[in-house]
Amino acid sequence: MKVEKLIDDGSKKEDSLLISESVFGVFDGANALDRFFDEEGKSGGLLASSIAKEEFSESDKPLKELAALANRRIREKMLSAGADLSRKASLWCTTAAVVRVREGAFDWLQIGDSLILVIHKDDSFELL
Repeated sequence: MKVEKLIDDGSKKEDSLLISESVFGVFDGANALDRFFDEEGKSGGLLASSIAKEEFSESDKPLKELAALANRRIREKMLSAGADLSRKASLWCTTAAVVRVREGAFDWLQIGDSLILVIHKDDSFELL
């Protein structure tokens, strides 16, 4: 299996990219409408995408389980930062497109509008 990457710089302010030996992921963070920033100047969207990246890079658990763990960690970080979780305008989030490659196959997880495109050997392609 040949794996290639193409990166469009875009805004990148709240994005995290995971490239490891067998796991590849893109996490596009979205900040709260109330524009939260921590003491280091990191937005809630960047914190959310970074947390998700860490979760997916540190485990071989099923991708769906890692998504749930990342979601819990993002919630915990919002609580510790004093975000009012009862107000939707205060919530941070991230989309995700993650692929784990293994011999002859791959697992994938897609959340939100981060898409995964597969290009086959015969140059046909499909969006998952």
